Amino acid sequence: MGPDGTSLEHDRAALRWLAEHLDEFAPPGVLDDDALGKPLLELLALMIHRLRDGLPLDACSTEIVERLVAVAESSALREGPINNRNQLVLKAGMCALLRLAGRPDQAHEAAVQRAIDTGLIDQAERLPHHYMIERTVLDWGGFRHALPDLGELTAQSLLFRRPDALFMTRTTAYELTHDIMFGYTLGERDANELAAEYDGLRQVLSDALVRFGRERHWDLVGELLMCWDILVLPRDGIYEAGWRAFTGAQHADGSVIAVEVPAGSAADALEEGRKRFDARYHTTLVLAFASTARQRRDDDVFPPPAAPVGDQDEIATDTAWLGRLVGAVGPGREPRVLLSALIGHTLLGARGPDLPAPLDHLVDRISASVRTPDQLAEVPATQTLTAFGILRDRGVAVPAISGFVEAIRQVVTATPSGDAADLSWLEKHVVLARLGLADPPPLPTLDQVWASVAAGDDLTVTAELAGGCTAYGTAAPADLTEADALGARRLEALGVDTLRRRDLITGCALVRAAHAIRPLDDARVRAVTTFLRAQQAVDGGYGFVTPDGADGIDVDADVRLPLALTVWWTLAELETGYRMFGWAPVGAEARPEVPA
Repeated sequence: MGPDGTSLEHDRAALRWLAEHLDEFAPPGVLDDDALGKPLLELLALMIHRLRDGLPLDACSTEIVERLVAVAESSALREGPINNRNQLVLKAGMCALLRLAGRPDQAHEAAVQRAIDTGLIDQAERLPHHYMIERTVLDWGGFRHALPDLGELTAQSLLFRRPDALFMTRTTAYELTHDIMFGYTLGERDANELAAEYDGLRQVLSDALVRFGRERHWDLVGELLMCWDILVLPRDGIYEAGWRAFTGAQHADGSVIAVEVPAGSAADALEEGRKRFDARYHTTLVLAFASTARQRRDDDVFPPPAAPVGDQDEIATDTAWLGRLVGAVGPGREPRVLLSALIGHTLLGARGPDLPAPLDHLVDRISASVRTPDQLAEVPATQTLTAFGILRDRGVAVPAISGFVEAIRQVVTATPSGDAADLSWLEKHVVLARLGLADPPPLPTLDQVWASVAAGDDLTVTAELAGGCTAYGTAAPADLTEADALGARRLEALGVDTLRRRDLITGCALVRAAHAIRPLDDARVRAVTTFLRAQQAVDGGYGFVTPDGADGIDVDADVRLPLALTVWWTLAELETGYRMFGWAPVGAEARPEVPA
């Protein structure tokens, strides 16, 4: 028995109201505020479900889908970070909708999959229906995950514990409706496994419909009616009376208030603006969901699973991003970006040696572009030294770079170091020594590092000390004591906490230093590397940053490129044993001349 014409009229009216309030479903900052994101995810679920079921879209439905597509393709949502489960599920839903709308976004899908691979979605305890909702959305998008099977979840839920309306609260009523709605994917999954429980479920749904109908709690009435049709229970007088009461509560504008309040009451007077939207949007969505269940309940055809998300080569994506950045760089930033790109391609090559890297073209461009040492004044000195070493390994000498390196060497070797490490020059001195252009400097001791940790020093100072004590990963300390092992563990914990706070520069430095002092165990390496991969932006590079309005800032070249180098360096050292400054040291007596 299909839906009657009256129910379709109520459905169309609800969709019209939803279409008229799209701005309130997707306000600015929706990705960063869970309270704002919830209505958007629920609207998204409605349209995904209707598209998967093949229901015809009227003008209002089409408008809603088009607006959701625009939100999904906006830079604010597409390029935003994924810091928690709610953001992950919302972005996964957006990817699912884009597929159904014929506009798949493989790069966005890959970013969501990387976030899932970190284990982010497994980091909190929750009720079975919360898992069901997350699994439903991830399955709609074709994402790989390790969430429990829906059959397993429903078996653990209130649904299989013979609920009785005698003991039901509003909270447990919502738990029951959500167990049914999402345990059976809004009717997309066959509920025949519940056949033996139908009589009991019909009784509890009937009891609840009578109770919440008397309370004018239309939100629960709508969900209970939806569950009735998802389970394909025989429609009886209680069901039909509930449906008439529910649709009778629909206002002329198409909306339905969650819980009816007397006209003219204080609560009614407060219902305006956002408060009016919050009081009505969910129950209006429920009417549309219930209408969908009512329309499709007699169909024996269930939508097929979504095709799985394809793999995206993270290193190839970064290589392409770096190539685009180099191709677009202007003259003022050219030396710094070109040298950074040389280092970046070297780091990427350490992890993906089979990928072609445009090093010959890059070397030629560096040779042509860097004509005088003055051009390198804005390039971090350590980057220039590192690029010099990479070029020297390829048998290439760029006079301007060689001249700048000689100037650095003269300054560093002219600075008396005594017996104590000089942090202001330490990294540059270590690199010069590794290149065979200076004697090794005194390095910080482990005791100095532990003292810095204990004193609560600024972590950038601690990271510099910790990196320096192993010559930045090229000279592992010997004979670690039990106290040293504990210190390394504390350093690792500081690095993890700093990464959690999204300070990638300092966090990566602390983790690399801890790894050089005492190698991280395999589980920690996997956790850190998958976390770092999840920081990759949709189109490559790292760091979810936007211009802050400062004049002259190029976000890709000035912010994201340094972040990318830091992440690539850390991934290479943790995964391959590569060392950034790993050139074989040359003895002082055989030290090569720096070309003038």
